[in-house]
This record gives sequence, structure tokens and C-alpha cells, in this order.
Amino acid sequence: MSDPTRPRRRATTSDAGASPSPAPPDVPLDHWAALIREARRSRRLSQAALAEAAGVTQQTISKVETADICPHDRLKLRLATVLDVPPAELFPWPTRPVS
Repeated sequence: MSDPTRPRRRATTSDAGASPSPAPPDVPLDHWAALIREARRSRRLSQAALAEAAGVTQQTISKVETADICPHDRLKLRLATVLDVPPAELFPWPTRPVS
């Protein structure tokens, strides 16, 4: 029987088992994909080499570059680090007019 006074442990998932996060509704996912692809190509990295350095599969990089998935924040940071690009430059948010 569980003790109701003890806090419950939250379930966690690792990066490997977690599914990609959906893109926020107004995030330009196609734009992010193009920036990642261009940064990778300008550094003369293959998708496989970028994937290995970022700790994911080549299929994940392919899906990110074709805007099939939106990478999690951790993966965004790893990609920016591996590509030596500031995260805000690689994943810019759209600007909204102030009302």
C-alpha cells in the first residue's frame, strides 16, 4: 500500500525514448529546417556526422531538416552547439506586433 504522505515520483523519459514535440502553432518550422540544413552544409557535415555528434540518428536529422518534426529544446541546444551557432540564430522565434 502506498503512503499518501510521501510525494510521488514523477515519470521521466530519456531523449532516446521521447517523441518529438509538436511545433508551436506559429513557429516557422520550415525556416528552422532550412537554417539547420544550411548550417550543416556550410560546415561540410553529413547528416550522419551531425547526428552522431548530437547523439541522435541520421533519420532524426533528416526529419528535422525536412520539417517533419520539431526538435525538443535539448536537441535544439545540442544542434546549435555542434554547429557552433547561437541557438537564437538557429531557432529564431517570429516577431509579433505589440498591441
